[in-house]
Amino acid sequence: MPQTQDQPTSDSAYEDGQPASPPYVSFSTFTTLLEWLKVEGVPLRFDRSFWQAKFSGSNGTQLVAALRFLGLLERARPRPDMERLVNASPDERRFILAGLLMDAYAAVPFDELARATPAMVRTWFKSYPIDGNTARKAISFFVNAAKEADIPLSNAVRKMARSKSAGQSGDRQ
Repeated sequence: MPQTQDQPTSDSAYEDGQPASPPYVSFSTFTTLLEWLKVEGVPLRFDRSFWQAKFSGSNGTQLVAALRFLGLLERARPRPDMERLVNASPDERRFILAGLLMDAYAAVPFDELARATPAMVRTWFKSYPIDGNTARKAISFFVNAAKEADIPLSNAVRKMARSKSAGQSGDRQ
């Protein structure tokens, strides 16, 4: 995706000079947020007073961290890509999401995902400041987001995503 002035700033991908933690909220909660924002509108400030009635404290703070990691928030201010993502058609949303993922996940060689193994993905995610259950959840978010964005993934990597039901993985709204 070509670089534009709307690309994430260094504060979205790094915290105190270290790589930021990738999203580990469930991807279905993230898509619920996008659908809610489509109805509510994207606020000028994305702060607790706005989202607390819809999302619990832990889900809300994880969503804010996910938005920052993906370059959709700069501190509490939504970036232009957030509005585009929220209001996009399903096809446009997949395209925008693919670009956001490729920009945000610097440790992931996207050209290798179509033939990658689960061990390779776990190794790539070791460069982020997460481990254990948080790493598993972060990988699940990434794989579900990549599937939604139609990014080519090996079958073994596709199976790394956790979903609520087996039939849900290919469904789109």
